[in-house]
Amino acid sequence: MADGYDDLAPDYDSHFTRPVDRWEDDRLTGILRPVVDENNVLDLGCGTGWLLDHTTPAHCTAVDSAAGMLAELIRKHPRVTAVKAEVGADGWHEAIPRLNRPFDAVTSTWALQYLFPEGDAGELAALLAECRRLVRPGGVIALHGYLPRYRNRHHYIGWPRHVPPVVRPDVVARASATSGLHGPRLIGCGALPDALAVSERLWQGALSLPGGWHYSGLWMWSRT
Repeated sequence: MADGYDDLAPDYDSHFTRPVDRWEDDRLTGILRPVVDENNVLDLGCGTGWLLDHTTPAHCTAVDSAAGMLAELIRKHPRVTAVKAEVGADGWHEAIPRLNRPFDAVTSTWALQYLFPEGDAGELAALLAECRRLVRPGGVIALHGYLPRYRNRHHYIGWPRHVPPVVRPDVVARASATSGLHGPRLIGCGALPDALAVSERLWQGALSLPGGWHYSGLWMWSRT
């Protein structure tokens, strides 16, 4: 996976410039700003820096396994603390500087599906437990990823030969049960079929559809 994204990194952002991409970005940005802005944030699967492109944390520690994506991130946001590590691998959290902990928020945008094996509630539970240890009491964990419907999205890079992993709500529910976190709350981030996504009014109207009907969703937990 890292090698593929190394190759894509220089032009990665240019794949997401349609109006519907901007509307989805605006939706996710509006939800995350109260959690992220002016806070100390850990961003998992950071890619080229979506979070820093759209929000203003006081400090961001950004983790990704692809050196090319991290290089593009640093080019755009030189003040970031960039960490090369594969989230979920043994000892991945040890690469995160201890001086940066604990975090006010742990985030992931457009990446949760890559942070654990698809359908593996046990691995996701382990990831949530680690996030809980990294975030301060009262902090928030906000992880965004592809819902099952995303596999129908022809705009995915490499479709139809390559389809992405997805995050099933039932798997998240099972993983959360033993995490010690409060939640999750699932917020849908885009439900209108791309073929109809020429009207912002129609797109906004589709946001009221149930979470599982969306292409992507943000799961939010709080640490008590």
